[in-house]
Amino acid sequence: MSTKHDSHSTTHTFAHHIPKLCKELPPLKEDKSPLVAAMLGFAFGPFGIALYFKSGIDFAICFAILVVLSLTGVLAPIGWLFAGAYGAHRANESNRKRRQNTDSSPAAKH
Repeated sequence: MSTKHDSHSTTHTFAHHIPKLCKELPPLKEDKSPLVAAMLGFAFGPFGIALYFKSGIDFAICFAILVVLSLTGVLAPIGWLFAGAYGAHRANESNRKRRQNTDSSPAAKH
């Protein structure tokens, strides 16, 4: 059994599911910069994401990704990269949903 193959498979699985997961989450309370989210996620991991988004669920998701990647033999810095990628994608998806909700609200149609 190859740890390198297992680690690559786990990393690929997370990379594939992050966009799907972000689409299922409700939008954040305000628009967020994907660049700032990525930088904070990369620099501070789940803690940076939680502080920027003010969201416990986003912290839990990033922390779970970090723990699983660490347990499967992938180095923790890869987990920090995922936190940055997650933050950027989550900010983009949340901003898109907020715009979509604003465009479809009754007040926007008048």
